[in-house]
Amino acid sequence: MKAFIKFINTLGNIIILNILFVLTSVLSIGLCIGTSLSALYATFLDLKTDESGYYVRNYFKHFKGNFKSTIFIDIALILLAGAAYLNYLAINTINSSNVKLILYAVELLIGLEISFIASFYFMVVAKFEGKFTSLLYLSFIFAHKYLYLSILFVVLFIGSFFLLIYVSFAFIFIIFGLIAYIESLILKYIWRNYNYEIS
Repeated sequence: MKAFIKFINTLGNIIILNILFVLTSVLSIGLCIGTSLSALYATFLDLKTDESGYYVRNYFKHFKGNFKSTIFIDIALILLAGAAYLNYLAINTINSSNVKLILYAVELLIGLEISFIASFYFMVVAKFEGKFTSLLYLSFIFAHKYLYLSILFVVLFIGSFFLLIYVSFAFIFIIFGLIAYIESLILKYIWRNYNYEIS
């Protein structure tokens, strides 16, 4: 019975945090999606939150605390996505199929590299404290040290939008929170021996 109650409580917290994530992301017109994501991870990673259950309060505490470390990356990723699309259109105008193939491959590799680092960056911000450059460097290290997790996290991110678009939009009430919860469990295990502060 206790296990069932714990499951229901956990599921409820996941749904509540998921809704907070969606609301803060939408209300910021997508500009703070990374900040919202880092707050989501931080709330799940926070041991005190696990004990007290003050998920909503902790979410906004982490949202405010992580804002400066994430807003630049949020904007940079949006600009990079726009640049990648424009670059795709430019490549599409090239007549040579071989040149097209090479340029598409290069763009894909660059896109994957950025995606892998980004998949860890907001998690790193949620766990560690430090300067922007230190956090970015640590994200690069983790993204390549745990390459299999980088791939998994990117697949889960893409998969969440696939479910929303092609299966049911009702997934919006739980999918992001559920994925963040699963990823946080993985991170708690692999990061159990790391310190919270870096230089």
